[in-house]
Amino acid sequence: MNLKHSSILCSIFFLMGCLIPLSAQNLNDALRYSQYDYFGTARSAAVAGSLGPLGADFSVISTNPAGIAWMRRSQFVITPMFNLYTGNTQLTNGNNSEISETASSLSLASLGLVFSGTSRNPNWVNVNFAMGFNRLADFNRETVYRGMSQGSIVNRFTELANSDFGLDEFESGLANDAGAFLIDNGTGFYFSDFDDAPGAVIEREQTITTSGGVNELSFAVSGNYDNRLLIGLGLGLPFVNYLEQKSYFESDVNNEVPAFEDLQYDENLTTTGIGFNAKLGIIYRVNQMVRVGAAIHTPTWFNLEDNFSTSMLYSYSEGGQGNIGSASSPDGNFSYKLATPWRMSGGVGFIFGRNGFISGELEWVNFANNKLGFSSFSEDEDIANRDISEELASSINLKVGGEYAFRQFRFRGGVSLRQPPYSNTDGLPAFNTQLSLGLGYSMESFFLDLAARRSMTEEIYRPYLTATYPEQVFNNTTNYTRILLTLGFRF
Repeated sequence: MNLKHSSILCSIFFLMGCLIPLSAQNLNDALRYSQYDYFGTARSAAVAGSLGPLGADFSVISTNPAGIAWMRRSQFVITPMFNLYTGNTQLTNGNNSEISETASSLSLASLGLVFSGTSRNPNWVNVNFAMGFNRLADFNRETVYRGMSQGSIVNRFTELANSDFGLDEFESGLANDAGAFLIDNGTGFYFSDFDDAPGAVIEREQTITTSGGVNELSFAVSGNYDNRLLIGLGLGLPFVNYLEQKSYFESDVNNEVPAFEDLQYDENLTTTGIGFNAKLGIIYRVNQMVRVGAAIHTPTWFNLEDNFSTSMLYSYSEGGQGNIGSASSPDGNFSYKLATPWRMSGGVGFIFGRNGFISGELEWVNFANNKLGFSSFSEDEDIANRDISEELASSINLKVGGEYAFRQFRFRGGVSLRQPPYSNTDGLPAFNTQLSLGLGYSMESFFLDLAARRSMTEEIYRPYLTATYPEQVFNNTTNYTRILLTLGFRF
């Protein structure tokens, strides 16, 4: 084995953590299913989800179930939601222009019933029961990454082939079957067309389309003791439905790689599952004006199942003749468990008679405490959980909102500031911002609420990881605009 091969192998073993196959479960999966927006009703969305200390809204069944007890009449609500996504991406390690993209979708943000009842105990003013669902996370999005830079995804595949992972069915083995590899028969070492042009600059593009969400079916019971103390207990059954389609394309537009012309690598992933959690909340009325509230959520214990597949087309020239190789993986299936972190929140609200309110709430979650559980491959489980504990961190989400009442009309606004959930936040803002506005109209037995919520997030994305070749890093600025309309009836 020559010096070049020895150097590569040393780097591969030293950075083996970078080479876990893409089909493996990792910190991105843990974060996806543990980071929530709590869309709820339009009233809640308009005040940035800050109703935890005040309650009296169906959406608090998923945040602070004690607030259900403030409702003196039964209630039915339904909230459709329109989602508009816009984004800008730019490859950092090259002279590349920004790429813009948009996507839109419709979904149901909340649907629920609250039953208000009295108690035989005179100290308990009422005991209420609520059931329904709130959308906790929305995955509808389409993103395009494009740029010119050094390196190729084939570098990753050759590293995998020359490591302990060898030729797997979804990445390196697929590349080998499509003709992306050559083998040195003297050493059994795999190499590729890119080894002959290590500094070549090629064009790359990836389109990622995702859909689905996390919808929580919730049940809660809440009691109002002497109009002073509210206590609520909630049970949640979140359902996961996630669909991801990735199409990655490379092309040697400047003819810098002798044999390579272009390649396309497609990945398909569907994740489904169900979880269970419990929530305990309290609200204390200090006086007619001031309310304080707090809530604690247990981890959500998910049982998840991934179904995935990959395929590749590889175009190259040999002896002056063009060739196209293709390969498809078998259908993969993997079942695993995820325990999300504990969540804690607390806040204070101020009610100004019949004129409106101001409310603030702080939520804390340590995302590094996510835990993946595999039925086998314990070494992979250890690697994935170590990455989660090292790469993720605790995060706070500050939510402040208010409402002004004028006759039957309600004017609302709010702001949310959320810390990025990563241990290394270099290049990211201190907080991601979410702004919201809303308008409501309330009658004795009927109300209608409208809200617009805009969130702005900066992300870093890597289409693939390698140990010894230039890293591909895209900066991604995303903007989500959500329009929610709640129709409610009191009875």
